[in-house]
Amino acid sequence: MSTHEALSDRPLFVLSPTHRDAMADRLSALGVPAMVARRREGLVRRFIMAGSNALLVDARDAVPDTLAALHDIGAIVRANGARIIVMNARGESGALADFVAAGFDIYLPGDCCDEELRACIAISTGGAGVADDGADDRRFLEQRRDHVTGLPGETAALALLHARLATSSATILLVEPTDLDRVNDQAGEEAGDELLRILAGLIDRFARDEWGPDALVTRLKGARFLLIAPAETSVEQVQAETQALVDSLGTPVMLAGTSWQVGCRTAVIAGAQGTQPSDLLRDAAQALGSEGIDGPAIIIGTAITKAEVRVVYQPQFAIEGGAMTGVEALARWDHPDLGPLGAAPLVTAARRAGVLPELTAHIHEIALADMTGWPKAMGHVRLSLNITAEDLARSGFSARFLNRLARWDAPCSRITVEITEDAMVRDIAQASAALAELKEAGVGIAIDDFGSGYAGLGYLRDLPVDYLKIDSDMTKDLVGSQRDQAVIHAVFELARSLGFETIAEGVETTEQLDLLKAESCTYYQGFLRSAAVASDQLAEFL
Repeated sequence: MSTHEALSDRPLFVLSPTHRDAMADRLSALGVPAMVARRREGLVRRFIMAGSNALLVDARDAVPDTLAALHDIGAIVRANGARIIVMNARGESGALADFVAAGFDIYLPGDCCDEELRACIAISTGGAGVADDGADDRRFLEQRRDHVTGLPGETAALALLHARLATSSATILLVEPTDLDRVNDQAGEEAGDELLRILAGLIDRFARDEWGPDALVTRLKGARFLLIAPAETSVEQVQAETQALVDSLGTPVMLAGTSWQVGCRTAVIAGAQGTQPSDLLRDAAQALGSEGIDGPAIIIGTAITKAEVRVVYQPQFAIEGGAMTGVEALARWDHPDLGPLGAAPLVTAARRAGVLPELTAHIHEIALADMTGWPKAMGHVRLSLNITAEDLARSGFSARFLNRLARWDAPCSRITVEITEDAMVRDIAQASAALAELKEAGVGIAIDDFGSGYAGLGYLRDLPVDYLKIDSDMTKDLVGSQRDQAVIHAVFELARSLGFETIAEGVETTEQLDLLKAESCTYYQGFLRSAAVASDQLAEFL
């Protein structure tokens, strides 16, 4: 048996900050299944989802970055029983001691030949000299990935918690839907599984939006979901954000032709370094539904007047060529007591106080002010601003919005407004009139999170839409079942037939990007290229 034949079916996970494309081509030529990443963001999450049993760190010309990455991911790699390969240039041997301290199993010179590289990978993945039918690989993935939701399963959850608690404290959020049994009994288990998939998508999107690519979401046994907050996140921060998640999960969903209102119970708890994962999960389970888990009172007016709201920007890139073509403005809340929070608690507080349009206007003012400071080289970059159903419901919204653009000397041709399909169809006539005024002035119109709502498609004919933003859950479905792929293919066909450009959200892997190219998607955004960054960092993507 040749070494090539002995390679594992599980993909090799590779971090290569400076030689990513060349490494991907080399591994492909060697017949090595691999997921090759360039950036550190979200490494733990992507490693778990890949189901890899080996990590190759390509440190050539990137020793500081890869050492930092090993610090981030090393514990979880070892907790999953995977091996670590470090590749580095011969002239950088001085870093060997640092990599020894960080921990690795095999060290490769950067100029190694193909046979050496392939043999090393075969040994590391357990493939060399082993002939089986791939059953071990399938069992590995089944143990670590929940087959209903696609999230990491309980085995992965325990491994993640073990790795985190070995070196630091951990704050977790446990979420349990309260209506799954009723759905299973009245609508059938297929509808129950669909509900779990919907909830998993909402929870996963919430975690990524609020905590970034390093947030981790897993499904435990039964119907419970575990969210592991990034390091240094306090219980109080998570509590403040939890209500926004509960509100999101409370949105009615369509199952088997019937609208269902789903409730949930939550618990937030922290474990000190050295705590056993099973003990932490037990304590969280006992706290589910208990009283006294409410976060502190939040006053939205103070956040605005005391400049606690800031705006970050997630770049959008052309599928063909990879150039940055636009950015989406996203709000963040620098809470004086709780520290940095995402947009969800801010928006939830503003909506409950009845001042969401005031918050939206404030965010727009910040973003337009930032835009005036962008360098001339960014003169082609579009700025996307989110608007809400509450904005469209107020008389004179479009006139006020256009006046705001004029005050900041912002060309309408470089502005896009984004609104979710659910918000758009609350009052289709009013939304259509307001958006038509913006469209006539030259502002682009984008349907945000397309595919996440349950509205009919007829409104697409009646509204002045330029872009469909493909929901991140649909982006995941690119690598899903044939049925999932058929649905998303139909969405792209619909967009093409209506003359819309498409923007895929939540792109995290090169495999997704390649499939988007095959669907002739126009643009994409996601952790594969960049999380949201400060305004002064955007020029780095030119």
